[in-house]
Amino acid sequence: MYVKALSGLFVCCTLLSAAESQVVITDADPSEYPHIARIEYKVNTIPLTVPALFVSAKYVLASLITFGTQINKNMFKLTDQLGVVYPVGKVAADADQRFFYMKLCKTFTGTPFNMSESSFDSLANTVEAQMLFFPTTSNTLKKVSVSLLDNTTCNTKASAILGVSAASIICMTSTATTNFCLDTFADDLQNPTYVTISVVAIGGQVNGLFRTHQCVLKDLSSVSPYFFYRKISYHRQEIIDLIPTVDIV
Repeated sequence: MYVKALSGLFVCCTLLSAAESQVVITDADPSEYPHIARIEYKVNTIPLTVPALFVSAKYVLASLITFGTQINKNMFKLTDQLGVVYPVGKVAADADQRFFYMKLCKTFTGTPFNMSESSFDSLANTVEAQMLFFPTTSNTLKKVSVSLLDNTTCNTKASAILGVSAASIICMTSTATTNFCLDTFADDLQNPTYVTISVVAIGGQVNGLFRTHQCVLKDLSSVSPYFFYRKISYHRQEIIDLIPTVDIV
């Protein structure tokens, strides 16, 4: 059940070379991404963490994995990187449960996430980026240097693997594949003891929300070394229409 829920698809069976590089994870200073908070919750006793974007003083945007479980506000704890807890008053999603938003019972006083069209990269060219996630034991945001493929290349990969065009998808790739999934996503695809969902950012601006991955057990596939993210710029108006209040549009 968990293989389907975690990947939804596409677990290859390629063995990795021992010579491939290891993933390097560093801590992000809270000032780098002050509009990102940590959502923690459990499904079937599995702890999950998700980066949430403060899109306004009272609302956050996130992409959740639910394993088909009915969700409610009491499942979730939202904490910023300084340890401040924001009680969740409501949780809702679009019809396809791609995008979730939460209404908060405490006001966020910082600068919210920028949803203006010009704030996102066009991905006309491959760019260096950061994969961002929270561990299940800490409010410290973690970052990994990765690359996001240009739209043309991503279109080829996304069409072949996902059956969708790159218009709505970001293709993340990494030269580090050994233990990549263990360190940044989950320890086991069938029976995980934790799941850490990520976003990808370019130059301090989050551009993609998690969709799926190409993990081979604990490693990133050496043949298809990709994580796939939903392109916020493509879904921008849909997200703005979904969430009651988005401050920077």
